[in-house]
Order: sequence, then C-alpha cells, then structure tokens
Amino acid sequence: MDMRIRQWKALDYFDPAPVLIGLRDYERSGALQDVPYEVASLRTRELKPYGERRQCAMFAYLTGRVTGTFVYVAYCEASDYDAVMHHRVGDEIRFVPVQMKELPPSFLPFTKDLQGLIDGLKDKYPTSSDLTVAVYVNRDVSFRVQHLDLSGLNLGALWLFGGCDQTGDTWRVIGNLLSGNCRTEVFGYPAREAAADGSVG
Repeated sequence: MDMRIRQWKALDYFDPAPVLIGLRDYERSGALQDVPYEVASLRTRELKPYGERRQCAMFAYLTGRVTGTFVYVAYCEASDYDAVMHHRVGDEIRFVPVQMKELPPSFLPFTKDLQGLIDGLKDKYPTSSDLTVAVYVNRDVSFRVQHLDLSGLNLGALWLFGGCDQTGDTWRVIGNLLSGNCRTEVFGYPAREAAADGSVG
C-alpha cells in the first residue's frame, strides 16, 4: 500500500456542511459587525490558516454537490497540499490531496489577476500530477475558461469556485479545467435542514 494512503487514512476527517453552517450562523449573529476587515475576513497572520480552512471546507462541500457524493475533508499541511479529501466510488474510497489558492479582492495590495495566479502554479508545482488545486475566486471578475492559458500545468485537477454575489447564498464551481468535461454549476450555501436529514443536495 502507498505510504501516503496509510497516512491519509489516519487523518481526522469531517463533514464540511455543519462547519460551514455554524460559521454562517456566527457571521449573522452580529458578532463581527464592528470588527476590522482584516480580522473579520481572517486575513491577519494568526487567522489566515482558519480562512484557508473555511475555503477548503466550502470546496469540499461544492465538490460533493458536483459528484453527488459525501466528500469529507481533513486538514494536512504537507509539503505541497493543505488538505486531503475523500469520497466513496462504489466500494472504493478515493483520496485526493488538495492545495488551496485564493484570488483575493482587487483592492488588496500585490494582487494578481487570474491568469497570473495560474502562471504561478506552473512554476510552483511542475511535477504534481496527483494534486488538485482549488482557487477561491474572491472578487467580481469575468473571464472565459477557453481564454485561460493552461499550457504547462502538470496537476491532477484545477477547480475555481466563489460566491455568486455579496450575500454568499449561492456559489459557483467550475472544473475540472484540465479535463475534457469541464463544466460550471451553481449551488446554494449549505442549509441546516439539509444537514439535519443527511441529504447531499
């Protein structure tokens, strides 16, 4: 057995939906109303890992909706990935190492455009053919997938996801950009009722 599979099996996995619902409840409680932007958006050095974990939970939830399966996630900041996700396909459990990236709001300093972020992946992950990279698109931006230069990417998969508007009630996911059947789908933010009855969609 692959040593990595043994390591991945030993991680602590969780269902992302209840976590996301709890975070949304906290946001809507008014507790963050007078908190500085850098803190509320989890952008300080101390809080940044929690922001990345929230993005990771959202990506796991969305990929579960796309595949129609339960996708569980475990945080694991290894050399070239932030988390491992797993889901069942028939009798097989499939594990996927995931690296999270963000296209941050354009008003922040030193931000790249989407193509610049993708070009950076080519240099940083030249031989990562089993790695999935998920890019949280955290800005209002228009683009055509067919116009993105993906040449030179040696990844297992590349996905984009982000909120459809400022409410965060609906989310768009695009992927796998490196496959022949890349598609765009839109889903609602996880609801407490759906989590309670165990439904995926």
